[in-house]
Amino acid sequence: MKRLLALLVSLPLALITQSALAERIAIIAGEQAPVSNLTLTEAQQLFSGQLRSVDGHAVEALDMPGNDNLRNAFYQQLLGRNADQMRAHWARLIFTGKAKPPREVAHSDEMRAQVTRSNNMIGYLPADKVPANAKVLLIIN
Repeated sequence: MKRLLALLVSLPLALITQSALAERIAIIAGEQAPVSNLTLTEAQQLFSGQLRSVDGHAVEALDMPGNDNLRNAFYQQLLGRNADQMRAHWARLIFTGKAKPPREVAHSDEMRAQVTRSNNMIGYLPADKVPANAKVLLIIN
């Protein structure tokens, strides 16, 4: 009976831990990229259209498709905005000509390929899915 109770108590804890690990998102660049890290502020500015270079190097942000769960989690964690708020944000910036949104990729495999092939692309993936030929610039969760 004690074992069953201990299992029932520990199961939610294990699920919370698993969930917390799954929510860690890495902002990444190719291993040869001149950018070696990002501050939280730089990442927020980059993915909200306010920043186009880091440490004097031009960069291009990549984004997952609009309906992707990772994208929604990324913007919620990075900027505290949901999908609808981000659509409104980009609509305003595009309408005024102030910025253009990050280029969308079709899926995480394309994100990996684009980031690792280029020295100026910056994207994001779950922290546990970062390829060996990419460098982590910042982890958010």
